[in-house]
Amino acid sequence: MSKPPALQELHEAILGRVKPFDKDEAQFMKMMTEIGFGNYNPHITLSKDDPGKLKKKYIGRSFEVASYELLRKKDGVWLPVKTFPLG
Repeated sequence: MSKPPALQELHEAILGRVKPFDKDEAQFMKMMTEIGFGNYNPHITLSKDDPGKLKKKYIGRSFEVASYELLRKKDGVWLPVKTFPLG
């Protein structure tokens, strides 16, 4: 994946929206400084869970998000760095 300026701007806008939901703002900012903002590597992960036989039939589907994760790529593998519970 490439990282055009519009994608970087979207990433930063998302971070701005989720920041208020984090329970530890100082830790959030520390992590964002280390692996967020300009250090962002484009990727998409919908869920760790197998959505069954949905395949590409996501239109009209919804699910509750209990947390989100920051991941770091090491030796070609995405590894969790921190989980941020929501709510």
